[in-house]
Order: sequence, then structure tokens, then C-alpha cells
Amino acid sequence: RQRTIQVTKQGIWFILAYMAAWIPPIIGSVGRETLPDEFMVFVACFAPLQGAFNAFVYFRPRFNRQESVLVPRLDIVAHLASSVRRRTQRLSITISRERDIEQT
Repeated sequence: RQRTIQVTKQGIWFILAYMAAWIPPIIGSVGRETLPDEFMVFVACFAPLQGAFNAFVYFRPRFNRQESVLVPRLDIVAHLASSVRRRTQRLSITISRERDIEQT
């Protein structure tokens, strides 16, 4: 019985990871004409992150069993946040360059 509950919780986490990765792109594709470009940059960052979300869900039971993993976990989150920040900056620079080219 306990194992069934654990598997159910893990399945729910995978579903949430999928939804976190794909709801923004779906919203972006539906409202492409009315949404600002910044949201589209946000959307462009989320679809590739599904693998990272799945990895977090996959390794979550191991993290929960070992409290000594807390510090490396925070390092991973900080690294991912900085990586996303850099990619977002690159995308916004590319978008602004494309706008400048279109205006000239």
C-alpha cells in the first residue's frame, strides 16, 4: 500500500512538471498576436526546461531521503537560474536586434 502511494505521488509530480513546461507554450501559441514579446521569450525558455523538470522529479525521492544533499541541490538551482537568466538575455538581445533591422 505504501509503495502504491509513493508511485502515485511521483506520477502526480511528473504530470505537474509536464504542465509547468507546456502550459506557457500553449498560452503563447494561442495568444501569439496579443501577447508581448517578453512573454514569448519566457515561453521559449520553458519548453526546453521539461527535461530539467523531469530530472528534478526523478531525483526528488533521493533528495528526500538524504538531507545532506541540501547544499548541492541549492547549487544546482542557482546554476539553472543563472543559465536561464543568460539565455533570456541572449534571446531579448536577438529580438531587439531583429526589431531594429525591421525598423530600418
